[in-house]
Amino acid sequence: MAGTVDGIVSGINTTELIGKLMDVARAPIKQMESKQSTLNIRKFAFQDLNSLLGSLQTALEAVDTEAEFGAYAATSTISTGVTATITGAATPGTHDVAVSNLAQSELHQSSGFATASAALTGTSIDVRVGDPSNSTTTTVNIDASIGTTTLSGLASYLNDSVAGVKAWVMNTGAASDPYVLMVEGADTGTANAVDLSVNGVTGLSFTNARDAENASFTVDGIAISSGSNSVSDVLPGVTLNLLNESFGTSKVAINRDSSAMADKVDSIVAAYNNLDKFFDSQTGKAAGAVLSGDSTVRQVQQKVTSTVTQDYAQGTLSGLAALGLSTDKTGKMSFSSATFTSALGTNYSDVMSSLTGTDGFFGKLQSALDVITDTTTGVVEARIKSIDTQMTDLTDRIADAEVRLATYHDMLKNQFTNMELMLGRYQGTQKYLEQQIAQWTKQK
Repeated sequence: MAGTVDGIVSGINTTELIGKLMDVARAPIKQMESKQSTLNIRKFAFQDLNSLLGSLQTALEAVDTEAEFGAYAATSTISTGVTATITGAATPGTHDVAVSNLAQSELHQSSGFATASAALTGTSIDVRVGDPSNSTTTTVNIDASIGTTTLSGLASYLNDSVAGVKAWVMNTGAASDPYVLMVEGADTGTANAVDLSVNGVTGLSFTNARDAENASFTVDGIAISSGSNSVSDVLPGVTLNLLNESFGTSKVAINRDSSAMADKVDSIVAAYNNLDKFFDSQTGKAAGAVLSGDSTVRQVQQKVTSTVTQDYAQGTLSGLAALGLSTDKTGKMSFSSATFTSALGTNYSDVMSSLTGTDGFFGKLQSALDVITDTTTGVVEARIKSIDTQMTDLTDRIADAEVRLATYHDMLKNQFTNMELMLGRYQGTQKYLEQQIAQWTKQK
């Protein structure tokens, strides 16, 4: 220790002795640091538990209603003419689809110019977008301040500033004046028709290259008109994609996709087993089981387990085992996709009732997890907050103890320094007395 008189008189290793005394005095701090480390490990374990509960919760949220859990597949006998995409809760069945006309956007072509950057002079053009009875007109001035005094500049402005149209300059390859301005409706259908009026712009005029049209098609013999070739309001949960015209009649089949539904169940089983594995590793007697005996973990595990073991019998289904779901004596869940697929084929509505909705397995387990993981009232979050409070308290207590320990160290250093100084004085007195005694002896 700097400043000590390290055994100059006494021969004692003062630095070593003070260090040992400080080690003894530091013992309570080491105990608090050890407790803080243990709390930190437990906090990480609870955070892992929260994450695993959240993963299972997310998997359940995706399937806890029949609309979410149901899965369908669509096929078309003439896939070059029409296809179908599943977008929601569909209804199984087969539909005849024939397309006589595809929806298209309106297209206008301008008069020709020598270059793409040909100068434009004049007043303005009016761009009307929409059906004549419900349209919006935008006047575009030919003005250098907005960059519309060249053919390419006008195209850029139309693209950037006029809603409902897109424009570009095309090189037609004509022998003279090959560059034309193309203006097209941004969307298909007559509701998105485009009309252009030129107001005194030298050399600029437009011809209609293509009219806006609606798609015309039939589904099961019923005539339908649509402004888009992607039609989502004809068959429930299905979007029809019209690709071609006059291909005949395609049969579009909508079927339940039992494989996709089994995959959804499998993802829940995997998330559940990850949680069960956590319980086994963190609450048992093996090394590293840092939450063994913890009442909060026991409460969570019991809540989850009791939810799984409830009776979910519906109709002719005896319970979860009839759907291929079972748990062994260790708590691990297994799933037979073959049993599940068979149940779907014969008891679809009972399967849905057993698994989805507020009384189904998915719904009840989801509700239980909602309570457990609630960020305000949930037991896991409360436990994490409690650990944080304990760790903060220990940090404050350690800081206070370190201050007291520093004071104790200074006291020890002063005491040993004073001892050495006192022994030095005693030694000086001893030598003086010895000299006096020797002098008295000679005089005699």
